[in-house]
Amino acid sequence: MKDEFQYTGNEFQGEPFQIRIRYLDLTQTADSGQCFRWRKINSGEYEIPAFHRKFRVRQQGEQFTFYCSEQEFREVWWDYLDLSGDYEGYLRSVDEEDDFLKAAASYGSGIRILKQDPWETAVSFLISQCNNIPRIKGCIEKLCRYFGDGGYDFPTPERLAGLDEEELSLFRKNCSLGYRDQYILDLARKVAEGSFDLEECGKLPYEECIRQLKTLQGVGQKVADCIALFGFHKTDAFPIDVHMKQILYDHYYSEELAHLPRTRQLKTMEERYFSRYSGYRGIVQQWMFAYTLSQR
Repeated sequence: MKDEFQYTGNEFQGEPFQIRIRYLDLTQTADSGQCFRWRKINSGEYEIPAFHRKFRVRQQGEQFTFYCSEQEFREVWWDYLDLSGDYEGYLRSVDEEDDFLKAAASYGSGIRILKQDPWETAVSFLISQCNNIPRIKGCIEKLCRYFGDGGYDFPTPERLAGLDEEELSLFRKNCSLGYRDQYILDLARKVAEGSFDLEECGKLPYEECIRQLKTLQGVGQKVADCIALFGFHKTDAFPIDVHMKQILYDHYYSEELAHLPRTRQLKTMEERYFSRYSGYRGIVQQWMFAYTLSQR
């Protein structure tokens, strides 16, 4: 069956698989800041590289055409797109008195939290520090071009850990990583030699997972939460970056918090307004993040 469904370059050979899916919007998901290698082919159509393979998908409303076999779709892309998640239930649970979140949920109802490769996710969010999405995408594209198989595959930890002197110079000069290059090399070496096991880290309870991630160079709370959410699918993670801080202060701050230190103010707002979404706070966070960016 595998021989009947193949890519030749970007051309799919075989019968495309079609399916109706609710609460999935490819463009919203691609632009949500959780993935950086989706390539838009045209309106509603994307090429998606993941897990050392790539596939093409086209959306027309709730109708999707996947240019892969049904078997591959069920075995790989169903989980990747989190199609088992109860997104209708998440949307129904939004507090009726929270006008901002209702608007955000309505806007972002097509965002799915992808189940991505932990290694690629960890590197991507090390790059994300003090960076913007176009630059992050550019850095990752260069990493793949210079060190990934076929010019599109994401380089393995073993590949980056084993760079020779000439390749190391290329890595540092041409990938536009700045100070982040050392963080990535350190992680690559630890993963390649087995002193840090990303897969095992992802199996830990959320709090212990975050503690382990924060032992890595360059990983603070925000990056650890992003890796947990987008790489380990720990959907209770609630990353707070500069954008989320502003959202919390714009929509959830009250003067009664003024006497608290700023970090405690943020924690109090998070606990007061979002503890009711325990287990899927990361999905709620994505709605708010995407909706706010759309208003700029």
